Amino acid sequence: MSSESRPKRARLISTKSNLPPRERVSALTGQARLDTNLSQTSHPSQYQRQPRLRPQPQPQLQPHSQLQTHQGFGTLSNDLDLGGPSFLLRGLYSSPCLSHAAHADVRTQPDQTSYTSVNDSGLSLHGDSIPDGVGLEMPVPNGNTDNPSAPLSDDLDDYWYALTHLEMVLRLDDKLFVFQDWDSEHQCLKIGKYEHISFLPEGPATFTVSCTCPSYKTREDCRHCHIFVRYHVDCMLLECIVRAPLPDAVLLHVTPYRKKYIFSSTSGSSSERYHSTKRAIVSLRKDGRWQCDSCGFSDSCKHRPQAKAFLVKAKFIEDGAEEVEDDGNDLDEGEDEEDELLGRAISGRGDVGARGSVSHIMVLPPRWCASPHEMAYFVPKVDPMQMSTFPINPISARCSCGLSLVDAQNLHHMDLLPATFQPAILFHTAFSSEVVVEVVPCPRCRHARRHIGPDLSEFGIFNWNNTMLFTHDLLNEYTSTYTASETPFSAFCLTRRRAYEEQSASMKFCSNETFVRVWFSFVKLQALDSGMACSTCGDQPDIVIADGISLGTHVSKVTSHVKPPTFLDTQSERIESISSYIAQCLPTIPKQTERNFVKKILNLTSGAYTLDAVTHEVNASTIPSKHPELYNFILLYISIGCYEFGFIRIRSLWVGPNNDLRPLLFKSYRNLLEQISAPDIVLQLVPYRAIDTLNKIKDTGIVPDWFQRDFPAFGVVAEVHRRSHTDLPAALRVLAGWLASRATEVYMRLARHDPSPPNYNLQSAASQDWYKTGTYYGLPAVRSRRSRADGRLQQVLQDVL
Repeated sequence: MSSESRPKRARLISTKSNLPPRERVSALTGQARLDTNLSQTSHPSQYQRQPRLRPQPQPQLQPHSQLQTHQGFGTLSNDLDLGGPSFLLRGLYSSPCLSHAAHADVRTQPDQTSYTSVNDSGLSLHGDSIPDGVGLEMPVPNGNTDNPSAPLSDDLDDYWYALTHLEMVLRLDDKLFVFQDWDSEHQCLKIGKYEHISFLPEGPATFTVSCTCPSYKTREDCRHCHIFVRYHVDCMLLECIVRAPLPDAVLLHVTPYRKKYIFSSTSGSSSERYHSTKRAIVSLRKDGRWQCDSCGFSDSCKHRPQAKAFLVKAKFIEDGAEEVEDDGNDLDEGEDEEDELLGRAISGRGDVGARGSVSHIMVLPPRWCASPHEMAYFVPKVDPMQMSTFPINPISARCSCGLSLVDAQNLHHMDLLPATFQPAILFHTAFSSEVVVEVVPCPRCRHARRHIGPDLSEFGIFNWNNTMLFTHDLLNEYTSTYTASETPFSAFCLTRRRAYEEQSASMKFCSNETFVRVWFSFVKLQALDSGMACSTCGDQPDIVIADGISLGTHVSKVTSHVKPPTFLDTQSERIESISSYIAQCLPTIPKQTERNFVKKILNLTSGAYTLDAVTHEVNASTIPSKHPELYNFILLYISIGCYEFGFIRIRSLWVGPNNDLRPLLFKSYRNLLEQISAPDIVLQLVPYRAIDTLNKIKDTGIVPDWFQRDFPAFGVVAEVHRRSHTDLPAALRVLAGWLASRATEVYMRLARHDPSPPNYNLQSAASQDWYKTGTYYGLPAVRSRRSRADGRLQQVLQDVL
């Protein structure tokens, strides 16, 4: 399809690089190499619609293998095994998304089943089922994309168009997807920004969708969820880009931008004892720094080790390397603004910005926060509007890397180029102006955008990077606003943009991210410290504990006017014991000694063990007689963990030497047993809505796909059996019935009827002076409360005043 005949829809921002098309990755030789599939991606012509007017031209689409490096790992083979499930260099299928049309043509790999049309294959894009082998059974969604909070339909169509044509809908497993994020303002995909989308079946006919983006975390609604609900059939037809089981780190993309290697990584290795499957996007930047969407730039990030081990194992980087090798295809990092600037500045982990600012001379504090005897009170104001050209000062000029003009003349005089003048923008409090700055190319950086420039502090100007200048009045105004009221950066930048628009509609203020970096660099040059500091932690402690207000009143402060809004009568329930966990037997295993014994079994099986020794320990306990259902499950658990016994007797629980799922099965059993032995209430493990399903599992042995949402630990066990194509063992079915009975027993014990209606005449409250106490504990009593055996609050205490 030519660019002239293609409808002009959303801008497709290509991350094309000039990598050789026939690189390969070989685990045998230890050299990195890529197998690139150069076949063009076919898209059905039925998807074409009437073009929408866009001011920007439509770029020429490139083959997917040239746009996305994750395409180029070739077909799956056992030769790409780099050392276990955590370090498999996974091949990604060439699986273009289906268009949302009445007749879709799905072209698959030769070894895959091909569906030529909807009518021929019986595949209905709007139905509620998918042929076997293509994906999960697709229930009808309960989402509604027509609600007022949903994104506009045209915007979703543009987003989906860009995702499908650049093939940035990545399916990790049956229920986990990765979408590249969308910029609604510029109508393009965000470079280096990805989100995890989870498909969560709730029942046989409904499902929900969750996302890791900030919008979903705040209001449980985002464009990623809406687009998945709208095109869920197309998404579920995609092949998984990696083979099961899902590795700890999956390389999603290699870009020529600042974020070079982008991963989907778990928060711990699958070989660890405590392992979480929750994933986050982790990227290795060109400057050698790791960035995590969850942990930022923290050195204690738990998602980073898995991704780093992947790159080291694949020979992409050397172990301990601090810099990423430059292949000559990287773009200028100024074109990619993807940093968490505010979090980085507040945390104090390094400088704000990769190099710093050009201005470096200390700046006096503003007059309003200076004492009359301080120098700042007598510093005259200089109007920067009096000058439009700023020559370089040989004494104070320097580059953002820290190299001064004097040092450059002394150390790099042979490489020093002549000074030139370049345009810059000067940001004032209410408008911006164009100025000219004299600069000298930096001989150390050797970069087109890095020059030695003037400091300009004598003119009341802060030189950020020789192209963006800020007046001291503008930066001091935010300091004044922030100290007077808690004004966020975004709010202050919004007020500046409105002020700029009053001057001219074409006048633009800088971005929020840039202003954050500039302001933090500026205040570093000011002496604004108050002198308050901790003797141990210094002036910037990592943890600050603030005082709070209690919602209740202590019993010692209760008087005839300040008392709980309840009363005691003859109908009040009497509490004999406060220890509810011991008295009411709320945990799954009631007795603590029995729970401790199960934990002992878990400790014995944490390493190598023999079957006879552990079985003898189990038989010597009270578990077989008091909890036979749990006893059978423990025997099954220790049998799978013992290699010799499992290899000979339980061969049906795993599938062949090339796809051994027994470690995952043992780990899922262990996790379930750990949660059963926890001292928490059983309803925390088994919610009330899961009781009926557990009883059905006991009778039929069939676990629904959506059960993991209600009972995660049991659902993971069932999922591993589903992957290994094995039936649920009888011991697990019996255990499901026992868990259901325990949850029902505790629920009925804790069930309470609705409280009796208030028997207090609220009309008489107006005659009381309870409002004079200044607390809600002075409100009139409206309901009875339970009485306690220790006698506290049995009668109203007399006033002590």
